[in-house]
Amino acid sequence: MKAYYFNGGLLALVTKRTTFYVGVCLLGTAVGCSHRAARLEPPTLDSAAAASAAMAAHDTNGDAALDENELQTVPSLFAARADIDKDGNGIISQQELASRINFWQESRVAIMPAYCRVTAKNGLPLAGAKVTFEPEPFLGDALHMATGVTGTDGVASMTVAEEFRPSPRISGVCCGLYRVRISRMKNGKETVESRYNVDTMLGTEVVPNAVPNYFFRLTGD
Repeated sequence: MKAYYFNGGLLALVTKRTTFYVGVCLLGTAVGCSHRAARLEPPTLDSAAAASAAMAAHDTNGDAALDENELQTVPSLFAARADIDKDGNGIISQQELASRINFWQESRVAIMPAYCRVTAKNGLPLAGAKVTFEPEPFLGDALHMATGVTGTDGVASMTVAEEFRPSPRISGVCCGLYRVRISRMKNGKETVESRYNVDTMLGTEVVPNAVPNYFFRLTGD
């Protein structure tokens, strides 16, 4: 299967195999794809504890699952609901969430590249916007926030801070569920609506060995 992604303003064509190769390079070594380098390991997550914490925070009716209304309070789960809801019944059960977290862990992918494209309501690229991927609180403290700033093409290369990277030469984001916040300041004032930053309604899942595209179109800046 072929897919397109934006990288530094260029539109690149990749295949599943190519994307998988990128993921393997990143998880396989600390300085490159050399068989002599040490293997990188993904952050350790307790899937059962994380799923339980998600229910404790967002399952308002106590049925050990998140329905459509409850998912509205968890932007990342709402965005990824079609992939996590394996039985297609419209809700995410505690077990389905735990299974999804196990999927990340079993992939052994330590870090994934991530390119985020932001457009304004007119469809044009939004330059100079700070994009933040903030791990969902129920995942604990194993994952770290990632940030990037959009260029003139509206594309930001997302990465965790250097101290959390396995090597200065490797950038990207750990697999997980993230709230997305987009901000652009002008003359000391925020130009993007609060529903995209302080009160964000945006979320995403960073998935192992997937095409690293994340697209967000704003409607009120």
